[in-house]
Amino acid sequence: MIPKIIHLCWLSGDEYPPLIKKCVESIYSKLPDYEIKIWTKENFDIDSVLWVKQAFEAKKYAFAADYIRFWSLYNYGGIYLDSDVEVLKSFDDFLDCNSFTGFEYLNIPEAAVVGAEKGTEWVKSCLEWYSGKSFFASDGEMKRDVVPRLVKLVLEKKYGRKIEDNGKIQHLDGIELYPYFYFSPKNYFTGKIRIKPETVCVHRFASAWGPNEKRKWTLVVHNIVISVCMATYNGERFIKEQIDSILPQLSQDDELIISDDGSTDRTLEIIASYNDERIKLFHHQKNPEYAKIKHSRNFYYATSNFENALKQAKGDYIFLSDQDDIWKSDKKEKMLKVLSDSKADCVMCNFSVIDENGNIIAEKFYDASPISNVRFFNILKSKFLGCCMAFSKKLLQKALPFPDKLIAHDYWIGCLSERFIFLNEPLHLYRRYASNVSTSSEKSKNSLFTKVLFRFEFAKQLYKRLNEIK
Repeated sequence: MIPKIIHLCWLSGDEYPPLIKKCVESIYSKLPDYEIKIWTKENFDIDSVLWVKQAFEAKKYAFAADYIRFWSLYNYGGIYLDSDVEVLKSFDDFLDCNSFTGFEYLNIPEAAVVGAEKGTEWVKSCLEWYSGKSFFASDGEMKRDVVPRLVKLVLEKKYGRKIEDNGKIQHLDGIELYPYFYFSPKNYFTGKIRIKPETVCVHRFASAWGPNEKRKWTLVVHNIVISVCMATYNGERFIKEQIDSILPQLSQDDELIISDDGSTDRTLEIIASYNDERIKLFHHQKNPEYAKIKHSRNFYYATSNFENALKQAKGDYIFLSDQDDIWKSDKKEKMLKVLSDSKADCVMCNFSVIDENGNIIAEKFYDASPISNVRFFNILKSKFLGCCMAFSKKLLQKALPFPDKLIAHDYWIGCLSERFIFLNEPLHLYRRYASNVSTSSEKSKNSLFTKVLFRFEFAKQLYKRLNEIK
């Protein structure tokens, strides 16, 4: 059980600024029965640890305190709070465990609020990371290792799994992990605070560290809301792997919209098991008229199902997703950067091909862009692949509603684009196997007459819409 001890660190010796004063007062006010230990240069031996000594002398007190947080927890047990944490209510409900922490908005552990019993093993591992380490790199520059990343590294090594916020309390052997809104409900980029009934405290950080240019771009990304639109039908075999690759890339304001076409397997059960507020499930009613179609019937079903998902999208940008592929971990960030920097309304990335067991068949499917700058040529031979596409809300508004009996949603959206960019980097693992529905899964078996008729009908639909939106 975690003892009722609160650890704080204030090394500068300066008077508390108003915000810090307010936060410290909240600790005494809300936790009257807790022992409060404030570690200063007077009661902690600054010279005993190289990292602390050098950070202190450089007046980088927050980095010096990073070591002291683990030292105090390992030697005494209790709860460490950064000095800019405002307490709203008691931590009593969190004490009956070996240790706990939560996540911050960036989906990494929130090291500003950590509770642990004396002698906790993973805390010791964090402490040992600093052993003999200099605060300065070989070029004389200060190291700006951010402690939440250290906690993430240590915990992932200990548990052999990714440590990510899934919106639920995670009970691991020796630690409880809480969603971001328990301890750190502040949006890192907008500064907005969303307090929920479960919120115990608010980390009122300033986040003044970090590379400026990277932070500027990250600020742009986190001010953008994206909608990932997925169409599902009997996808129990691969859907979990796909969702697991998408959710870690989404912010708390993004959404994964899933339209299901009447699955009869465990697809809906798997989706429900996530219990994640970002996942929004909609049930789609198949058009009975499509059952009468002889050729490419499944494409009509899929396109209609995707339209149902797209109609629910609230994001600034929309990503399309099949149910059986895998996103690479930087897909969202890199595609958004292209959309933002280039002012394009649609971008498509290259992709690797995998088989049904996840083995890579082709590292890079396209050698160069398969998309022409001339719309007419794209009508003749479309190479748009929806699962690799992202586009603007403005383009979505042009595309909706889909024409009656549209056969290919990605073909439609791509041909409506006014500024299309191909990102020649494989950011997507496309799964090729016998039963998936995709224009890239196998060579078309349609007759030449059917192909010509399809393109003629599509061209009529396209130019009618282009005239409507002029």
